[in-house]
Amino acid sequence: MPSDLLATLAQRVKALRLKRRLTQDALASRASISPAFVAHIENRNRTPSLEVVEALAEALHVSPWELLTDRRLPSDPYTATDRNLARALRSLTPPDLDLLLDLARRLAAH
Repeated sequence: MPSDLLATLAQRVKALRLKRRLTQDALASRASISPAFVAHIENRNRTPSLEVVEALAEALHVSPWELLTDRRLPSDPYTATDRNLARALRSLTPPDLDLLLDLARRLAAH
């Protein structure tokens, strides 16, 4: 990974982690990596694999692109509301999802 890309990744991981009020331990747990590896990434001491970049992006609720650049994808069709809704839906049980889907269909019918 080129040094400027690694620098951007390090800065973005740390900035997003702090913005979300996560410790390195908490981010590591969410991404299934070690806290030491998070520290190495943030300090530009190690180059993560694409799998780790994807895991970090998911743990931070952003796209991998957003970890590698300061810009959002110009063609990104998803808004923050879309991502927040998707995140909330993931925490629902199957019966709750069925109930919510029924409610959404009824609202759309009116």
